[in-house]
This record gives sequence, C-alpha cells and structure tokens, in this order.
Amino acid sequence: MWALKTISYAALYFFLCVASLFNPIIGVVNYMLVYQIDPKGTWWGRPLHYSGIRFSFVAAVFLICGMILSGKKVPKLRPYLDPWELGVVSLVIMAFFSVLIGVEYTYETAGRLDKFWKMMLFVFIFGRLVTTRKNLHIVIWTIVIGTLYLGREAYIAPPDSFAMGRLNTIGGSDFRYSSGVAAHLAAVLPLVGAAFLIAKHWYTKLLALGTGALAFNAMVLCRTRSAVIGLAAGGIVAALLAPRRRRTRIYLMVLLCVPVALRLTDTGFWERIRTIIDPKTRATDTAVVIRIDVWKAGLKMINDHPFGVGAGNFERMSRYYYHERRAAHNTIINCVAELGIHAGVLFIVMLIGCFRNLHRSVRLADQTANPMETRYLAYGILVAMVTYLVAGSFTERFYAESFWWVLALPLCLRRVAVREAATLEEEQLVLEHCPAISGEKRHAPVPTVTPPLTAATGGI
Repeated sequence: MWALKTISYAALYFFLCVASLFNPIIGVVNYMLVYQIDPKGTWWGRPLHYSGIRFSFVAAVFLICGMILSGKKVPKLRPYLDPWELGVVSLVIMAFFSVLIGVEYTYETAGRLDKFWKMMLFVFIFGRLVTTRKNLHIVIWTIVIGTLYLGREAYIAPPDSFAMGRLNTIGGSDFRYSSGVAAHLAAVLPLVGAAFLIAKHWYTKLLALGTGALAFNAMVLCRTRSAVIGLAAGGIVAALLAPRRRRTRIYLMVLLCVPVALRLTDTGFWERIRTIIDPKTRATDTAVVIRIDVWKAGLKMINDHPFGVGAGNFERMSRYYYHERRAAHNTIINCVAELGIHAGVLFIVMLIGCFRNLHRSVRLADQTANPMETRYLAYGILVAMVTYLVAGSFTERFYAESFWWVLALPLCLRRVAVREAATLEEEQLVLEHCPAISGEKRHAPVPTVTPPLTAATGGI
C-alpha cells in the first residue's frame, strides 16, 4: 500500500499532466516542479519510480501534446524566432558536433548529450510559452513554490544528508552536491524577492518572505563559498540598480531582512566564509588550491583541443592534465573545453543578449500594462543572473537546467513588454482614427477600480 504522500503526489502529478493538454503552461509548471522536487530521490517517490514512470519525460510529452492540441493557448510570436533562441539551437548542434571531433564517445558523453538536448528543448518551449504577463507570474510563483519545498527539505534534512557538515542530496539531480544546491538557492532568492514586490495580497507576500527565509537557511547549511560570493555580487548590483521610484522601500525591506538572515547563520558558516578574505587560509585551503590547478588544467586542455574534447569529457580528460579526475569548477571553462572556443564565444554573446533583453524591457516598461511591476521583474531577473553567473565562476552550471531558466527569463520579459506595448499602440491608433469610440472613451464614467500602476505599487 502506498503512503499518503505517494498517493497525493501521484494524483497531483497526473492531474497536472492532463491539465497541460488543455493549457500547456500547466505542463511547464509540472516539469519545473518535477525538476525541483525529484520524486525518485525521496522515500515516498520511490514506489512511483520503481513502477517505471519517467517523471520529466512524461511531463514533457504531455506539455508538447498540449501545445499541439491547445494552439489557442500558445501565444503568437513576432518574429517567430529570436536570435537568442537561435543561439540555443546552435549550442545543441555544437554539442552533437563535438562528438565527431572530440577525443572519444563514452557513456558519459551519451548521458550529457541526452540531458543537454532535452534541457534546451524545454528552454526553447519555455521561451515561447512564458510570453504573457499571466504566464510569467505563474512561472515566478512556481519557482517560489519549488524553492519553498527545497528550503523545507533542508530544514528537516536528516544527518545522513550532510557530508563534512555540509548539506547534500536534496531536490533534483542538479542539486546532489552542496555547491549546486547553494548556487541554485542563491540565484532564486532575487526572484523570490521580486515575487514579494509584485505580490498584491498580504498572504502571498508572507509566502514569499517565508520562502526567502527557508532558502537562505538552506544555503547556510550548504556552507558554500561560491554561492556567498555570488549572492554578495548580486547584492551590490541590487543596491546600485534598485528602481528609483521604489528604491527607499526596497532598502527598508533589505534592512528588515538582514537581521533575520544573520540570525540564521552559525559559527560553522562564518568560519568557512572567513576563509574568503583570509589570505593565509586561501593559500593553504585545499578547495581553493584545487580549483586554481583545475582551471589551469582546463586552459591547457582548451589550448590542446580548441574545438573541444566532446560533451561530457572534461572530467575524464582532466586526469591527463591533473593527477586525478576533477570537474571544471567554472561554467565558461567547462563550456569551452567540451564544446570548443566557437561555443564559448556563442555562449558569451548569448549572455550579452540576456542583458540587452532586460535593458529593452525596462525601456518599454512605461508602455506596458503594469510599468512598475515590469521594472520589478527586470530588477529581480538581473540580480538573479548576476548571482548565478558569479557563483558559476567557481562551480560548473552549464548543464544545470535552472541556470538556463534564469537566462531565458530576460527573453520572456522582453516579449511580454513588446506584446503589451504593441497592444497599447494599437488601442491608441483605434482611438485616434475612430472619433465615435474616442468620444465614448472621453465621456465614459470614471472607473471606480484602482488604476493598474497604483494597484501594483500601493501594497508594497
């Protein structure tokens, strides 16, 4: 007999699968929740896993079927393909091409390629569905719910989930090690903050606050310096680029949250973080020394194999440049070493495109349905990107799904802003060319509801 948790999750999962046939954005929610929760890694999800269900695959199949069957629910796009999406497709092609010119095709290569093209297919779908404000809200709150789950799992984690005092093995496959967990949590914290800023009800604001506290507590338990450095860089950007119209409120919110965050830290956390600024400790710290040596090995590997050693081959090849197998510990080095210099150049161009998309979203904010909310979302996504990129300089995130979610969000927000700006322009043209309608609008009674801009900002 299955446990109540097993039955509850199975019911929710299959409900979301069926619902995604009628509205594909629900399929996106289902896939994102599976990724963050990873039922097969829990005691209550193992019975479902042993039954042969491939959670992500089935969710993705229902999502694609929903896009085919519910064409009206798929937002229309103009232009149909964005240069950033072409970059996604090109990276996948380069990954497969690296197999032909790489050093060897192994089971690691097969596994990495299989994950990469599926991950990028979802990112491609993600960028096409999350192009309305409603769908963007749904995705942001899905991230909040997933983060809440991870924070709770960390809070109740048993002793065997820790290795050398650091939290491991919670959530999905990309979070099996403390560095991956912490980098993800540090990056989504700004998105949780953005959810708080755009929330219109006290209970949704309370949900975002509670999620942020649990997420930060989980990050503290990971004791990962790369995530702290990333969060510090994100914090600097957050302080410098806070939206002017609400800068004071944001600063006050941060000042209120800082004492709570400090309360969640402990001596072990500060002892590990202190090594970042202690030159004597840095010179003898094993993790720091190994990272520097592995980065040097990675640069030598790139010099010897400028077209890449092949997807998934960095660790296997690292033993020829270092005395043992090691991960790259750097997102860009991992990309360039495995897929080649050309892929690294494309990846950097795509990162620049992400920042340009955010910039354009802010410029169009005043022409959108909710200008202040658009600025809040651009602000949160920008800080999340900076946090993830800086944290990813000390741990590889190139093949992590949530990393690409964050990189896809600027495109989604820009498409939302462009769509709403175009709609507003069309409405103005109609009023200008139809005097009758214009007169009706002019003599229409004043609405009693609060205008969108006031409604979006008045509850913060």
